[in-house]
Amino acid sequence: MISGINPVLSDFNLHVDEPYQQIQTIPELNYDLLEKNNNKIQIIDAEISRILFYESFDYMEKAAKQLTDLRIKHKYHIMPALTTTGIRGYEIPLEGLKSITENTKSVTMAVDQQKSISDVLTTGFDLDFTADKIGVSFLHELGFLGDGIEVAVIDSGIKGDLPSFINGGVKRVTEWTVPDISEDMEISNHATHVTGILAGNGIYTINGKTEQYDSTGMAPNSIIHSLRVLDSSGFGEIDWVVQGMEKAIDLGVDIMSLSLSSELYNGSSDIHEEAVRVATEAGIIIVSAAGNLGPIGSGIGVPGALEQVITVGASNFIKTDTGYNIGTYQFSAVGPRVNDYPSPDLVAPGVNILSVDKDSGGARSDTGTSMATPHISGGIALLRQAFPNATVFQIREALLASASEMSFSEPVEKVGRGFVNFEAAYGILNNTTTTVLGSTTFAMASSPRVIKDENLYFRHQISGKTKTLPFFVHSSREVTLKPLIDNEKTYGVNFQFPSTIAVKEGLNKFLMNITITSKNIEFVNGRIYFEDDLTDIILPYANISFFAFVRYGQADILFDSSKDFDTKSKTYFGGHSPRGQFSHFASILENEGHSVDENRFNNITSDLLNNYDVLIIANPDLNYNSEEISAIRNFIYNQGKSLLIIAGGGLLSAETNNYASFNSASLGQILDGSGMDFNRNDQGQAFTSINACDELGINDRLALCYEDAETSNSQNVLSTLVQFPHFGPQLEIEEVAGASVQVVALLNSKPVILASELQNNQGRILLFSSPLVFDNKAQLIGYGSLNNDKQISDNNKLSTEAINWLIEPNSVNVQYSINGKNVGEEANINLHQTITVRLTVNNINVVANTLNVSLVRRHPDIRGLIFENIQFNKLSENVYETIIQFPTFGSYEFFVHLQDPTGDLIATDAHIRIFAALENFYDQEKIHSIAIYLFIALMASWGIFIYNEGGRKLYIKKKRKAEELK
Repeated sequence: MISGINPVLSDFNLHVDEPYQQIQTIPELNYDLLEKNNNKIQIIDAEISRILFYESFDYMEKAAKQLTDLRIKHKYHIMPALTTTGIRGYEIPLEGLKSITENTKSVTMAVDQQKSISDVLTTGFDLDFTADKIGVSFLHELGFLGDGIEVAVIDSGIKGDLPSFINGGVKRVTEWTVPDISEDMEISNHATHVTGILAGNGIYTINGKTEQYDSTGMAPNSIIHSLRVLDSSGFGEIDWVVQGMEKAIDLGVDIMSLSLSSELYNGSSDIHEEAVRVATEAGIIIVSAAGNLGPIGSGIGVPGALEQVITVGASNFIKTDTGYNIGTYQFSAVGPRVNDYPSPDLVAPGVNILSVDKDSGGARSDTGTSMATPHISGGIALLRQAFPNATVFQIREALLASASEMSFSEPVEKVGRGFVNFEAAYGILNNTTTTVLGSTTFAMASSPRVIKDENLYFRHQISGKTKTLPFFVHSSREVTLKPLIDNEKTYGVNFQFPSTIAVKEGLNKFLMNITITSKNIEFVNGRIYFEDDLTDIILPYANISFFAFVRYGQADILFDSSKDFDTKSKTYFGGHSPRGQFSHFASILENEGHSVDENRFNNITSDLLNNYDVLIIANPDLNYNSEEISAIRNFIYNQGKSLLIIAGGGLLSAETNNYASFNSASLGQILDGSGMDFNRNDQGQAFTSINACDELGINDRLALCYEDAETSNSQNVLSTLVQFPHFGPQLEIEEVAGASVQVVALLNSKPVILASELQNNQGRILLFSSPLVFDNKAQLIGYGSLNNDKQISDNNKLSTEAINWLIEPNSVNVQYSINGKNVGEEANINLHQTITVRLTVNNINVVANTLNVSLVRRHPDIRGLIFENIQFNKLSENVYETIIQFPTFGSYEFFVHLQDPTGDLIATDAHIRIFAALENFYDQEKIHSIAIYLFIALMASWGIFIYNEGGRKLYIKKKRKAEELK
């Protein structure tokens, strides 16, 4: 037992969220596409192939007879489903039908950057290097090379006759192509490069010579089944991929490896989900790429988003003076996944990876989660060889338990359990008396591993607030657990769990309540363990750590996503919600002291809204009913609360060509009387001027389909003039009594952000016609045409200032001044200078003669230090002052918490950051920057090319002879 740990006893009941049944009955499908007729559904839209999933094979066969062969493209035999042709106007039998999926060409390979290689001296990471970093070299040294293990590479087709895939004269690759793709069609390089990582034997053709090199794949003796489901451009239909999975099940492979993803998901009735279930029950391990749509939240594609799949994100090796640090690839996809599972399971090397080139048989470097996936698939092949009796769940459990933690700054939604470590996983599985045989303890792993401020969704830091978060347990057996709190490592936070938790084999979801009990601005922390109720043994890999920098509470914000197809009725993918596209926006609001809740499935009511100060509505697809509209209007127009509307549809959606759509009709009813509306066409619909984006894929759309809007110099909502990315309709001002409207931002002289102040109360509405400024891409990496560092800062500031303006009339607020000069949220001073800091409180009358203000010093190497509480003395009514000198160089923050005693106003968490530096520090910094630029220009004039070595130079050393590989 660990000292200081006691079971938690509480009334908090165990609750397991069932996956939202997004498609349960046919009426839910009946939006604009389908109509029922005599117990059938007639297709009335375009000629689109569809996948019909029935409750049983009897229903499927009955439907097939009614459809006739003319209408049927493919019948599955692993599940009761069939794919129809794209003929217009046919009727689909309704009886026993679970779901309909549009069979669009939405699947794409998960490679982001491809670069041809003509020789062996280039920037990149050879496979000998990556195998060593992930612990595969250890397994090679033990003699495990994947012998006898069969892997299905479901991809774009492998050039299997290259020397890299021929061992001792025997070709190791079998080939199959989905019937809809001509076998004569040119294959892309993607699958060949992927398979080289997974199973290449290290033989390359370099400068005309075919030789053995030190760059073998992870499982160089494994048997590869090339199942081609992507065309020469790297795209495929959903039906093709599922047919490939069906073929892999028929072949009885050990592992499926899918370096591809699709943004379409049909909930619990999704055919990917059914194929994964069937494969898992057959003992097949499925490994899939997360995709490259990071940092958009909930951007992990299918099948990687599914619970029983091992999903892989991409890591990067960052050169240092002493070696390499491991970070994550900027565009590696981010969770949560289906059913709120936090993230990819693991990350593996995926940037500048050198593997086999299809055309030359030489080496090339590619980047993406596609390259990370075969590192995991190949390593699992070695574990399956080493432990042939281990179950799917035991191998997954060992991989997750053994993963190495990443840098603390990396969000859990991106890195999952961490960087894969096959040597450690082997050690867990090799402990046969405790793991594989399951006698005493085992390697059960929990997710998220850490709840912290650096996370996007799995975080909490508001003093006095309780937040409910899901947590997940991966288990290879049924067991009853007791949650335990480590009292020695828990401070300022309280956790509520049930006294025992019943865990089944596989993935388990539970909920926990987290309450920040500290009433100070400080760091709090906690640690949760789980004990086997039968043996009283604490499980070593099942624990959750908690870290938070406490903030005083300000506004209570409700983010409504109940009318979004992406989060409710269509799919989890890229939802317009605080766990999806706006997860970073929600996290910075919490970091400012605002509490953000999400309404996903309930109707809006007055009782619900009474708990909040601000309502956010983002891109609703479905109608708000009349009762909901009445409740929202009462919230703003009668109660004087605030509303932020984010419209425009955006560039990322699982709604295929409906990415730019939103329900402007409902929003128009809400806005009636505000003096604001959308520029509408003759049919009354808001429309977007950029139409050329309809034929583009998601990646091209994100890169090309936006314009740069600019804030107006005549508005008082935002503090500075900034440019920001925009995609959406124009707005219009209407002259109405009782509302004052100002133009906040313009695009081509037309308004795109409007602000309305209601004159009969203190209600405020902000209308943004584009969501881009709020999404994770804008707030974490920026859109391309602007200066990204400045744009990221501006976008973060714009979004927080929008909320601050909305709550201003109903808030306690504080204005700081330093040495008599008013300052905003940041100020620079000279080190050792004595300064006078004054604060003025507005909206309430403060009676106290002194105010205690928290002072925090930020330190670059640790998470923070609380120096002390600084006393501010009263000068006059609501004006307080202190004199202070900062002893050391660095960043300092003052925090003051003021609450209206009546409870009518929103409390303040007013803070100011002061950076203390040596005199002339900023002038010296500018001179230093200028000197660097001059030096670089001088080097360029001499013809010296300086580059940042993002990987090491490949020098593939000649390896042992080919026969030594065997």
